[in-house]
Amino acid sequence: MRRPLMRLSAVLAASVLCFAFGIPSLGLGSTANVSSGATIPVCGGGNFVGGWVGRNGATGTSIMDLAFINDGHLTCRLTGYPTIQGYRNGREYPLAAGHLKDQPFDISPTIVAPRMSAEMVLTSSASCNALNTGNQTAIKKVIAKNTYTVSVKFPHSNDPIYIYGLSIDVACGLNITELGWR
Repeated sequence: MRRPLMRLSAVLAASVLCFAFGIPSLGLGSTANVSSGATIPVCGGGNFVGGWVGRNGATGTSIMDLAFINDGHLTCRLTGYPTIQGYRNGREYPLAAGHLKDQPFDISPTIVAPRMSAEMVLTSSASCNALNTGNQTAIKKVIAKNTYTVSVKFPHSNDPIYIYGLSIDVACGLNITELGWR
C-alpha cells in the first residue's frame, strides 16, 4: 500500500515541476515556457563554449550552423541577436550582420541548463557584384580581403565565444538568426 502512494507523490511532484518550469528536451535546449514567478537570468558568454557543427548551401548561399554549450553551473535564458566579430591577421573587426527575421530555420528563444546546448545560423552569399565581376584573380583578392574567423558575443555580454576552425567570406554580406533552439 505504501509504494503506490510513494509513486503517486513522485508523479505529482514531477507534474508540478514540469508545469512550473517546463519540460526539458533531453539535453538539447528547451523552448518550454517558464512560469511568471520564476526569474531566469540572461546568458552571458563566459559560461559557454561554441563551435560550428555544419555547413550547407544552395544557389550561392552558405549556411553555417553554430552550437553553444552551457559549460557553467547555472541555468540561463538565451534570446536575441548576438554581435559577430571577425578576426584576420591578429586584428579584430566588427562585422555588420542582417537579421533573419522571417527565417526558414525556426529558432526560438530557449532556456539552457548546464551541459545543454543552443544554436544559431549564419548565412553568407557568393552572389553579388564584388564576386561576379572581374577575373578569377580579382575575385580571389576580394574573397581574401573579406574572409574572417569569427567570435560571437551574446546580447548583454562582452565575453566573446570563439568559433575555432570556421572562416567566413562576408564580401556579399552576412545574415544571422537569433540565439535559441529549433
